[in-house]
Amino acid sequence: MFLDKGLLAQFRLALQVAVRGKIGLWCGLTLALGCLVFLASMFSARQPATVSLDIGISVIRIFLPMLIFVVVHELISREFERKYYLCTMVYPLSRVRWLVSRILAAWLLAIGLLVWLFVLLGFEVFWISGWYQQSTPVSLLGGLSFTAALLVFDALVFTAVVVFLSVFSSSAGFVFLGGAGFLIIARSYSSVLELLGVSPWVVGDGYAGFYRNGVGWLYYLVPDLGQLDVRGVALYSTWEVLPSGLIWSVTSSVIYAFIFIALAIFAVRRRCMD
Repeated sequence: MFLDKGLLAQFRLALQVAVRGKIGLWCGLTLALGCLVFLASMFSARQPATVSLDIGISVIRIFLPMLIFVVVHELISREFERKYYLCTMVYPLSRVRWLVSRILAAWLLAIGLLVWLFVLLGFEVFWISGWYQQSTPVSLLGGLSFTAALLVFDALVFTAVVVFLSVFSSSAGFVFLGGAGFLIIARSYSSVLELLGVSPWVVGDGYAGFYRNGVGWLYYLVPDLGQLDVRGVALYSTWEVLPSGLIWSVTSSVIYAFIFIALAIFAVRRRCMD
């Protein structure tokens, strides 16, 4: 069986390594989110809950990739850099199980942080919403939970890409820049295409079609992570703001993640470890 004792043991070890010494980071992220959400509520006299929830979701979408990068660097890049794998591979454990255990550990830790930060955000926004009765209340149960659930797929894709880059390079700078570049493109290219469609004048007369054709190729190469951001459901308590292609965005994200995981497994099986 694939989920044997060796894999589970490596998974527990990876969790311990990832969490060890990171308590300060978790507390720092929690404190930063709480402070930023509270300060954001001060900038809106009539919609404090909506503004604070919007800023809070944006902060979480920034913190989540940072955590994934730190964990993957600790579990994979640093192990290659310091050659800890020479001790790990002494045990009767295949390279595939070694890599899969670390992928699962990184992804589940990201999900754990995601749930914790969204619970904290929900309680803080609930407290802020008592200050002023808004005409459009926020949705802190169904809407916020649905928004958090879709970010799980966002985290899966980013984890797969960062793991793939970490297998090829032990340079933290390369992995960080490559992962950050991918994330910026995947989260923004659909918004760029929409902007060029409704406001072609932003790139000058006659150039909108050229840019749309160039950026449009990304649709076939990169999953549209921008459509996984459905915060409007939580901000305005309506499901009408959901994008029409949401199901395809989720499906393509899962397929894309598994492709990169398969490529990472293929690479690590053929990597020279001496």
